[in-house]
Parts: sequence; structure tokens; C-alpha cells
Amino acid sequence: MFDRRDFPAWRYQRGGIVKDGVVQNPQDWTGMLVPALADWVRQQEGRPLAYSLLGHSAGSQFLERLAAFVPTQARRIEAEDSGVALLKFRSGALGVIEVTVLTYPRNLEGSITILGEKGSVKVGGTAVNRVEHWLFAEYDDDDKLIDAANTNPPNVYGFGHEGYYRNVLKVLHGEARADTDGRAGRKSLELILGIYESAKTGCEVPIPLRTRL
Repeated sequence: MFDRRDFPAWRYQRGGIVKDGVVQNPQDWTGMLVPALADWVRQQEGRPLAYSLLGHSAGSQFLERLAAFVPTQARRIEAEDSGVALLKFRSGALGVIEVTVLTYPRNLEGSITILGEKGSVKVGGTAVNRVEHWLFAEYDDDDKLIDAANTNPPNVYGFGHEGYYRNVLKVLHGEARADTDGRAGRKSLELILGIYESAKTGCEVPIPLRTRL
């Protein structure tokens, strides 16, 4: 919906409220699209629908401005800019998730690091695009493929989005199987909801989440 051509940073992240130091016409603010979209969905459904708004990264910056300047009927608006989560795996391994969109002056990196008894790996770069460390106690022929895995994307979003959307289009045309299906997507969503639940209750939250009846 918010493509990069029609919604550059001043129109998306900053809500289209100010451009070049000049406050724009409120009717042209990007946030005004949200209540209009909600009204359209309600009209299509033929019934009133409650809705909530949740944003992260650039989306959180957009929602912060929307919450401050645009009247909506959203039941709840959540904008997340920073967070830390601790993970305990059944194997005994420990993990940490750290995220922030407040880094000065720009995003420094997106990375995944795995430290083990017989090897250590870090995939870093601005968009998880460069293998920075790949060290193992035992050699494997696949080690030769690591250099070819490095890429140089033009921005922090990397090339993953394009590949995902190409796969979605092929699936819709019956030309391919889904690389990421609903079950895989549910795992990510379940982890996020579990982190929220833990932050809310101050307690450990087991995954998979228990169904509440």
C-alpha cells in the first residue's frame, strides 16, 4: 500500500505532516488514509467493525504521528521502537532478540549470531546480507559456498522482500509452491505475541501459546 515511490520518508514515516519545514494541509496527511480505509472495509462488509493498529520500525513512526494528529476509531494503537526478549530453548540453549529503530544516525546492522561448542557464525551487514564469521571445528564442503552468499543490497530491506513477492505471485498463478506458508507465518506471529504477553505479565510465556477458551 505504501510504496517507496509515492510514499517517501516524509510522507510515510513522518506522516506527510511537514515537508521542507512547512506544515501540509491536514486533508493531505498520510494518516487520513487510515480512517478512510476502515470506513471502506466496513462498507464492503456491511457492518461495523472494530480495529486496532500495530506498527513496528517505520510503521511505528507512522502510527506515532497518526495517534498524535489524526482522529480515528481504533480501539488500540501500539507503536514499538525498541525491545529486548530472552529466549530459553528446550535444548538448554539461550537466545536474545534485540531490536531498535532509534539508532543514530541510521540503521547500523541487522544480524543473526549463533555461538556453539563446535562453531560460531555471524551473519551481519545492514540487511543480514554478509557472512562475517563462519568458524567450525570440523571442515565441511559447504564452507566453500559462504563467500557466494554475500550480497550488497541498496538499503536496509535487502532483497528478501522482492523474492517473497515474486513467490506469492507465482503461487497465485499456480506456478509454484509457497516458500512461506501460513504455518510458518504463524510461528513468527506466535513468538511476537508471546513476547508481548511476557512484557504485559512479567512472566515467562511458553511457546507454542496455550489456547484460551
